[in-house]
Amino acid sequence: MNETVVSELAHLFAKEQAAVDKLKQTLERESLALSARELDTIKQCAQDKRQDLEALSTQVQTRLQFLSTQGIEVSESEFEQQMNALVSPNTPELLSQWNQLKQDFGALQQHNDKNGLIIQHSQARNRALMNILHGEINQPNLYGKGGSTTQQTSKQNLGEA
Repeated sequence: MNETVVSELAHLFAKEQAAVDKLKQTLERESLALSARELDTIKQCAQDKRQDLEALSTQVQTRLQFLSTQGIEVSESEFEQQMNALVSPNTPELLSQWNQLKQDFGALQQHNDKNGLIIQHSQARNRALMNILHGEINQPNLYGKGGSTTQQTSKQNLGEA
């Protein structure tokens, strides 16, 4: 890789990092909205997250296309080997940017998983509350002939008006 490629790659990494940072802010807003059960904010965060993911995807595709046009292997292991073999005064900074991107992206995935668990727990709680409201009593799951589980429910009138 020559200095022009290194410079362009550093620029692409910076743009990609900006997209990652924006998505991180959206996930943090979503987490706070989920905790506070602010439905309008949750909906807005879902839209923002979709846009942020599209922007990040575009940045990643731009980087991959650039690497491809330069004849640089785009698999992560090959790319890292080529970066480590790079002889440039900007190599340490470029490696630092790359490692920061990988670390931040991993943190994004974990944060998104955490938000997903909060949503799943909220849905389960709401389902249970709706079942109580409708007078359904959940019974344990039983296994059918095919070996799959089936949930048994029975209705119980709580009263008549």
